Amino acid sequence: MIIKYGGEIPSMNDDPKENPPKLPSLLEGLDFGVVLIDRDLKILWLNHPMERLFDVRKSDAQGLDAFTFVRQFIIPRIVDSGTFGEKVLGSIASGTSLSTMECQLIPTSGGVIWIEYSGQVIEQGPFKGMRIDVYQDITLKILLQRELERHLGHLGEVIEGRNAELTKVSERLRNEMVERIRAEQELLRERDFRASLINSSPAFFVALDGRGRILMMNTPMLQSLGYKEPVTGMDFISTFVPAEEQERVRTSLEGSLESGTPFVMEYAVLSSDGRRIPCEWHHRSIVKPDGTLDFHLAVGIDIRERLTVEEALRRSEALYRTIFENTLAATVILKRDGTIFRANAEFGRVYGYERDIGGGRRIQELFPLEERERLVQLLNTVGTDKKEGPRYGEFRFLDAKGDQRDVILSAARIPDTGDLVVSLLDITERKSAERTREEYSRHLFIMNQLISAISTADTLEESLNLLLEKTLVLLGLDAGAVYLSERHGTAATMMTQRGMPDWLSGSMRRISTSEIPYRIPFIEKRPLYLKKDVTGLFAAALIPFLSKTESIGAFYVISGTRERFTEHERKILESISSEIGSLIHRNMLQRELEDLNSQANLYLDIMVHDINNANTISLMYAELLMEELEGERRELAKKLQAGIRRSIGIIENVSTIRRIREGERRLGRQRLDPVIRGVIDAFPDAKIAYAGTDAQVIADDLLGEIFANLISNSLKFGGPDTEIAISIRELDGDVEVSVEDNGPGIPDDLKKIVFRRFERGVSDRVKGSGLGLYICSMLVDRYGGKIWAEDRISGSSEQGLAIRFRLKKAV
Repeated sequence: MIIKYGGEIPSMNDDPKENPPKLPSLLEGLDFGVVLIDRDLKILWLNHPMERLFDVRKSDAQGLDAFTFVRQFIIPRIVDSGTFGEKVLGSIASGTSLSTMECQLIPTSGGVIWIEYSGQVIEQGPFKGMRIDVYQDITLKILLQRELERHLGHLGEVIEGRNAELTKVSERLRNEMVERIRAEQELLRERDFRASLINSSPAFFVALDGRGRILMMNTPMLQSLGYKEPVTGMDFISTFVPAEEQERVRTSLEGSLESGTPFVMEYAVLSSDGRRIPCEWHHRSIVKPDGTLDFHLAVGIDIRERLTVEEALRRSEALYRTIFENTLAATVILKRDGTIFRANAEFGRVYGYERDIGGGRRIQELFPLEERERLVQLLNTVGTDKKEGPRYGEFRFLDAKGDQRDVILSAARIPDTGDLVVSLLDITERKSAERTREEYSRHLFIMNQLISAISTADTLEESLNLLLEKTLVLLGLDAGAVYLSERHGTAATMMTQRGMPDWLSGSMRRISTSEIPYRIPFIEKRPLYLKKDVTGLFAAALIPFLSKTESIGAFYVISGTRERFTEHERKILESISSEIGSLIHRNMLQRELEDLNSQANLYLDIMVHDINNANTISLMYAELLMEELEGERRELAKKLQAGIRRSIGIIENVSTIRRIREGERRLGRQRLDPVIRGVIDAFPDAKIAYAGTDAQVIADDLLGEIFANLISNSLKFGGPDTEIAISIRELDGDVEVSVEDNGPGIPDDLKKIVFRRFERGVSDRVKGSGLGLYICSMLVDRYGGKIWAEDRISGSSEQGLAIRFRLKKAV
């Protein structure tokens, strides 16, 4: 049996879901043994018929060299093992194909069978140099051939003997007739046996005379071609061979008839309905004892299944070649030793290499020296087990220009070949982004560390010390100093330093900002970076602190290990310098604010003291005038007294707001009852209803100001006859206080704004400062509560007002 391959053998390691036709499953379905031998003369694979034929397990044979396999499993079963072994081993050793060879095999079950052996070396494609050996059981064919020869020869001898005997012994006619009848019966049995044997074979049998006309065609062939009537006498070639094949078949057949040499060829035969059935035909001339042609026997094997397999293999090869060439991953195929066998178009497009990058070049040569050992280690770990996934790793790769690229490499081994498929995914941009993120994260970490450090400092000097110390540690610097500009702007003084050598710190304790190189940060307001080869001792950086547009100082650091400061380190140093500048600027503003606040408080204290003195004197004179005057003049004195009291109230409100805003009064437990009663006592003429309470709240000593302002507001807007009610109720975790009056009330559209500063009610009769309810709101907010205004009687704003507020209950 000869198997012809029109191209390369596809990979046997494909996903069966995507590509159903695969070499192993197809060859397993054949009824003859197949052995695959790789370029290194190792057994790659054998099918099940081969295992049965020679009683050898696939697992025992795979990996053996071909010579050991033939000597161990094949030659011991061959009858003429010397001749067979010499030819087969010689063919393998020389790397040549071996045409069909017949020999006898002793199976494990006993007896002897005939096999037909052929060995073929693949001469093109990616699997060039591999070998396919085929072992086919042809016992039936040999038996048929011998039976035909034996019985046809025997038939001639019997007939000749019978004719001679009839001529010589006529008197024994009766006995001879009996003998002839017996012989005829025997011949009939032999003919029936031959016919049964031929007609039961799945192969096509056709016998031709010397002119190519059909003498016999077996039943399976007639049925396959769709003929019910005998075809005896028809010209075989013109009837059953397609027109384009007829000349080739006729030439081969005529040559065989003349020389008696058997031949094998592939051609199709036509069925009655015009279908083509491709077959492999074995032609042999059968001669008579005198050497003349008796008949020509052609045995055909239907090869439609084999051609389907070969077509599937070609399609599979085309599919994988298309995938390989059109995948978006840069991919190469490597031989066992790492030599590049093939590269796809994407590999050349991404990395700039020519398509023909092979020529013995190893994959290691495309990687930097420091990466090669790790690459080889990864490739060596790639297994041949189909269940194992590919191996991955990140490497630096050299493109055709010699530039380094960051790549993710994946490698998988092709089963039964040992070759590798290696794909490279370029992640240069991603790695660059990751490095940028890492630098940014480090930048943020350092700044967070510095901000956390200075948040614990109480003074500017302490903050500068912490900033300098943290900066040196976090950036791995050797020494540094912080300078602040002096008021006249021509010099700067070292405020703090860390690690500065005495010879350097002594000469730099006070520097002139107009001299080089200090002019650059202090006058030109630009950072100054000096490389180590410039100073001769260290890399240095001098970065200015800016307040708006003015340089208020500079940050000086040195490193004895660096040759220079990197771009990222410069950004960090400049960010730190900006932070220090902001810190110094805030400190300066804070000090100015504190000075202004001190001055404002001084002026306020003087104003409150002097105004209160003036108001006290004015109030005393107003009361004297009221006692002396009558009528209209008394009313004018009374208005004067009310105005002075309003002035006193304003001064008291301002003082209260100041007390709220300044100082650190601690909140604590306060009993409501004594606070409320104390405020009520301050309004002896007011009509105030209050039942008392045991409630305690969280507040401070300004709690009474709330009640004082609310009662004062009710009396101010409702008049002296206004009735006021104070009630308390305890809620879950809170205490709600209500101060209600029967005064003029507040319209709904004003209820939400009366607690704002300088907002007043709508009464034309009474003028207020608009600070009373604002102070109440400030204190309630300070205590963590809330305050709001409602109608005393729901829906009737003109029948009085209710101010309610809630405070946290003291537990």
